[in-house]
This record gives sequence, structure tokens and C-alpha cells, in this order.
Amino acid sequence: MKKRNYVYDFVLGFAAIMIIAVSAFGLNFKNNKEIDSDEKLKAGAAPEIGHFTGVSFAVGNQYFDDVTQFPKIETYDGDYAGNASYCFDLEKDTPISTVNYSTKTKAGYDAAYVVQNGYKGATATTLNDELLYYGSQLVMHKLSGVSLNDVTQHVDSLDASTKADLIDYMNDLIDGAATYKANVEAGLTLNSNQSAFALNKVTGENYYETSDIVVNSNTTGITIALSLASAPNGAKIVNSSGTEISSVAPGGSYRIRVPEASLSDTTTTFTVNYSASRTVYYTYLYQPDDTNYQPVILGETFNETQNGNGSVSITGQLEQEDPTYSITITKQDGNGSNLGGATLRLETNDGSLIEEWNTSTSNPKTISGLVAGTYILKETVVPTGYTGFANLTINVNETSEKNIVVNNTAVPEEDKGNISILKTDGTNPLAGAVLRLETTGGTLIDEWTSATTAHVINDLQVGTYVVKEVSAPSGYMVGENQTVQVTKDNTTTVTFANTLTSVRIIKTDGTNPLAGAKLQILNSSNDVVREWTTDATGTAVFTGLPVGTYTIKEVEAPEGYVLIETGRQFTITNNAATPDITIVNSSTKVLINKIDSTTNKPVAGATLEIRDASGNQVASWVSDGTEHEILSLPYGTYSLRETAAPNGYALNEEEISFTLDASNQSSSLIMTNDPIIEVPKTALNISKTIMNLGLFLIMIGGGLVYYYVKHPKNEQ
Repeated sequence: MKKRNYVYDFVLGFAAIMIIAVSAFGLNFKNNKEIDSDEKLKAGAAPEIGHFTGVSFAVGNQYFDDVTQFPKIETYDGDYAGNASYCFDLEKDTPISTVNYSTKTKAGYDAAYVVQNGYKGATATTLNDELLYYGSQLVMHKLSGVSLNDVTQHVDSLDASTKADLIDYMNDLIDGAATYKANVEAGLTLNSNQSAFALNKVTGENYYETSDIVVNSNTTGITIALSLASAPNGAKIVNSSGTEISSVAPGGSYRIRVPEASLSDTTTTFTVNYSASRTVYYTYLYQPDDTNYQPVILGETFNETQNGNGSVSITGQLEQEDPTYSITITKQDGNGSNLGGATLRLETNDGSLIEEWNTSTSNPKTISGLVAGTYILKETVVPTGYTGFANLTINVNETSEKNIVVNNTAVPEEDKGNISILKTDGTNPLAGAVLRLETTGGTLIDEWTSATTAHVINDLQVGTYVVKEVSAPSGYMVGENQTVQVTKDNTTTVTFANTLTSVRIIKTDGTNPLAGAKLQILNSSNDVVREWTTDATGTAVFTGLPVGTYTIKEVEAPEGYVLIETGRQFTITNNAATPDITIVNSSTKVLINKIDSTTNKPVAGATLEIRDASGNQVASWVSDGTEHEILSLPYGTYSLRETAAPNGYALNEEEISFTLDASNQSSSLIMTNDPIIEVPKTALNISKTIMNLGLFLIMIGGGLVYYYVKHPKNEQ
């Protein structure tokens, strides 16, 4: 009998061991280089010798044709370990950690702006970290003098939206960097909106003051200190309210106030000085000892203080005040006797009131403190039984007459008549209206408050008069003026009627009348004066509201509509009709977005439905990739669910509940779908399969060896 040939068993075992070894090698991952602690420096200063290396983003990056052309550059030194930095020469090799970067120079301020605002300093954006870094690196190349068209060659692999966002992001960085660099290099400037300001006397006060002086600067967010140099005693810097201040913000204003006693009749000149400081940022550019490699911008900024100064000149001198004069006005009856019962009014030539008074039978009126100029004397109330006088022009100056006599003429008995005026609501006498009788030229004859009986005025000169209503009784409109003719030896009767105030309030949904809204009208004291619920017409009319400001408040909204929480104000006047007031309710609103759970992009083709608390379907639709809107759902609790998934997605079995009520009248919902992904066999899976096969073969080989050792007689 032949002995067992073990060559076959040896080959089989050796093959299995080799399979396991190859598989184990396939599972091995190369770790990043460990950095010794002595490579790191203390915080607070840039490393004297820098070490950088290129670390690629995830293999198979979806954004770039060849991601290794734009690796992420990391710093290995001190507190900057792991901090992203930037290459500065498109044509040279990516840094490696074994190359020393021993020469550093301060980089441009534009590079510091990119470090501050690019990549990790970026504000809210749709771009991910890889694209933020990529864009920031391209901008650094642009700053080094490379054409932006040369360094954006890879963006064509992006989808249109992402590409547009990336280009916008880079352009914003480029523009911001250029502006920041120009601003810093221009220095901190401080100046006023004029080179010099004059002091002027403030009327009625014992001091002089400048107009507003605005401090300008090319920098916001700083505080500008103000100080006086060689100023008169008591001079101070104040704001427009007169409060003393010592600083302003850019664009802020101040005034200089100087006591009158501190100024002589000669010109006084002094200075207001400005000073401020700001922090500006810079970074470092490192050059490698081996010139085959990229120079690198350190991804860290440092700060320095920049100071600015400015000044403005103030001049002032004592000004002479204009002289003033006094005049005396006497009212007489034409026979040399003083006449009471008239009301006189002295005005400037432009109609401003100087003084108004009632004449006396004993004392004339003296008015002092008048500056030279032209004045007008008017009679606003004529004594009973006398005719009024025309407006009188009075010139006041050093040589003008200062004692002025004005006469009224008594109405002859043969030229007198009477008038009787009754105030009504259109039917019955109405008390509480303030009325006045005037000449056609506007001179007041009489003024009174209406009662339930007629008001009679006797001994009026024959002629034409006007009856005016100054104010109406509460809840009524002011009546229109009436012209009245007074005839000799006769009493003219006038009826003056009022109508109630009125306001009409219309409730709609924007197109049609809206019933079921509960509304209130509140007065200025917040008291409810009217309350109602709209009917099918949506319209309500309210009369007799007193003059004043009111607020319409919605207490309850119609079912399915949003409560209007802000009151609507309106004003009742007694001399004009109140315009109609239309109040529009918007309906409840539910917004639903269907999106991909991985990309957050809209998904079309999902069948969705909304059911109420009783399980009744109230809405159903198929998503079309846009936000779906549902209006006018009544208050209540609802559920959103998916009944059919879009192609390529798993059904979302989640049920989303939401509630609409007075405090939550709109809702925005997001429902996601998970894409169905076929997992491909990876190199790792294949390695594990081969390893398992090798182990299986070893077990078989071992079993055969054991069998033949135990049964040598059976060997072939």
C-alpha cells in the first residue's frame, strides 16, 4: 500500500494562508502621521517654522474631477494644528509635513479677510464644507494673481444651482477682500461734514451754539472721542438735546455750546479734536525651504490696532440784539369814550399771533417787546350795537406812532333788525352745539351754546351774516354754514339742523362678505361701546358715536379663518363723514413640503392625504416638487400621511399630527422619503469573502491530515 502524498495538503494549506494575508492587507488603513509634541508651539504667535500637509477630502468626492488637485491644507504647528490653511501658488506641489517653512511675511489684508470670512468663517450658506474650502482656496489663488477663469475649471462638474452658489460665494469673498484691503490701507479717517462751524446766539438763552456737526468715518462700529482745545471758559460738547457728551459713533452729531459771558466782540476760534482706534486683521505667508512646494497662507488671523485723528475749527463772536418797542391800543365809540365788549387781536404780517384781548371801558392795552416790523390789528368780536372796523396795518419802528386809537360806529336805530336761531336734530330742538354769528368778513358778532329754545340776537345792523357751528353735540356732525339776511325792523328765523355721526364696517374674506366674525368697537379708554357678530352681508352700520378715536377688535374669527389680533383704528370727526372700513380675514394655512431625506431636495410623485380627528379625509394630492398649500381648514387636530411613495423611494410610514387653533392658525410641515439604494460589493466585502474561503479551506485540509494520521492503513 502506498504512503500518503502530503504535497497536495501542503499546497492547499499554503494557498489558504496566502489568501488570508492578502485579505488582511486589504483591510489595512494608513493612519495620518503622528505629530511630536516638540513640533508644536505656544499659542499667541504664528510658528517660526511652519509645517503643512495636504489632506484630501473623502475619496470619490462628487464635486471635483480630481480632488487631489485641490487638497485641504492643514497646519501641524502649535495651536494651529489641524487648522485649514491655503496654497498660494497654483503651479507648485502640495505641502508635506517633512518640509520646513522657515520664512514668513505678513500677507495682504485681503488674505486675512478671506481667512476670517471664508470656509469656517462663512455665514449661513447652502454649500458644504468641501465646497466652502474649495471656493476659499480658489479665491486665494485669485489674490496671488491667477485669473479666476483658470482656477474654476472644475466647477462645471457641479449641478447648475450649486455652481451658481459657489460662484456667488467666491465673488462675494473677492469683493469683500478688495474692499477690506482698501479700507485698511486707507487708514482710519475721521472728519466732519464741514471744515469750520460758526457759533450763533440762541434766542432767549444766555449762550451761543453751533448747528449740528456730523462726524464721518470710513469705519463703523467704533467710538470717536471728542475733546476741546483752546476753547473759551465754560464751553462744552452737547448733543441735540443739550446733554453734555464726550464721544459719538460714526455718522453721529454734536454741537458746541459757549456761555455768552465767555465771548467778546472779537472773533473767537478754537478746535474740536477727534480720536479713535480700530482692530484690523492680518495673516502670514510661509515660504518653504524646498522651492518645489507651495507657499502657504496660514489659516489663522492676528490683529493690530490702527489709530485715527481729526479736528474741526469753531469760530464765534458776540452779536448785537435788535431793539424792541411798545405800543398802546385804545378802543373808542367814535365820540371819544372808551368802548368795552370788543375782542381785538394783534398779529405779525404772516399771521402769527402776538396777543389777543377783550377791550375795557377804562384801560387801554399796552404791548411791549415788539421788534421793528409790520403788524395787523383785527377785531374778532364787535360790541353789540356797533359796526366793526376793517383790519388795520401798524408799522412799528423807531419813529412810528406808538399810541393807536380804533373807533367803532354805533348802528343807527333805523338800520337795525333781529335774528332768531334754533338748533335741531332735524326734528326736535338740540342742545349742546356751540354756534357763532359772524359778518361776511369774518368778524364775530356773538357766540353761544344751543339750548332747547331759540337764541335771539337784537339790534343787528341790516345786512348779510353767516351762522357757523363751532362744535356739534356729542354724536352729531357739524352742520354746514348758513347765510342769513337781516332786514329792517324784522326778526329773521333760522333753523340749524344736525345729523348723527355714522360709520359702516364691512367684513370680507378679500372677495366675498364674511359671516360669523365677532367684533367689538372700543373707545380711547378701552371701553366696549359696540359689539356684534357679522351676518351674511358682512356689514354693520353704527350711528351717534361721539367724536374721538376708536379701535375695532376681532374677538372671534369665522370658522376656518385666522383671528386678526391687531386692532384697526378709525376716527370719528364732526365735520366730515367717516369712510367705510373694510376688514379682511385670511384663512388658516397649512404648507407641506415633500423632500429627499439625504439631499433635502423636493420630491415629486408621492401621494399624500390629510385626515381630521374622526379619520375623515379632508385633502389628498400628489406632490409635484413644489410646496403644497391648503387653506381654510377649520380649527382642529389633523394628521398627514403618505399612501404611495414616489418611484425610487421607500414609503414613509410616519404619521405627522398638527393642530390649528386660535393660537396656531398656520402650520408648516416637512415629510421626507428615504431613497432606495442598492449597496454594491466593496473591496472590503470581497476581502472578507476571500478570507472566509481561506479559513474554510484550512479547516478541510486540517481535517484530512487528521484523518490520514489516524488511519494510516487506509492510505492510497
